[in-house]
Amino acid sequence: PEKHLEFLGGMLLKAITADTVYRYLPYAEVKYLSVISKTMESKPLQEDYFQQLNEKDWLLIPLDLKENIKKSFKNFLGAVYLYFTVKINTKKYNVRKEKQPKNTLRETREWFVERFIDHEEILKDTITLMLKDNKPQKWIIRYVMGYESNKYQEGREKFHELMEEKNL
Repeated sequence: PEKHLEFLGGMLLKAITADTVYRYLPYAEVKYLSVISKTMESKPLQEDYFQQLNEKDWLLIPLDLKENIKKSFKNFLGAVYLYFTVKINTKKYNVRKEKQPKNTLRETREWFVERFIDHEEILKDTITLMLKDNKPQKWIIRYVMGYESNKYQEGREKFHELMEEKNL
């Protein structure tokens, strides 16, 4: 079960981070999406995610799976997915059936995003990468941050606020 949880959790982590970054930055070039997604999947961040787990998170994991987690966030994520599989299928059918993977993935993604994702940090990191590549500030504000021309000044203020926080 430990290797299975690690495999499942690893695939979920890749899918969830890619989906999250794509949803949040739909107009960013793929190279930026890839860098940010890989950063979110990195070992140091996985260790940080694991350290952030609280008692409520651990209550999601069935006792028989807890021994297979061993300080691995991938294993934990795989176990959370299995928890939502049972929860959703039991609620919907009053018995466990192997259906509804779409809802299970959505529930797992929502749990991960709510617990570990700071959208402003993602935006700051993406803007930093783009500025290093000499992307114009105006283009970033309009297409990455989503501020239309008539709200450019508001976007510019937000841009400077984000980048000042990043440099502190």
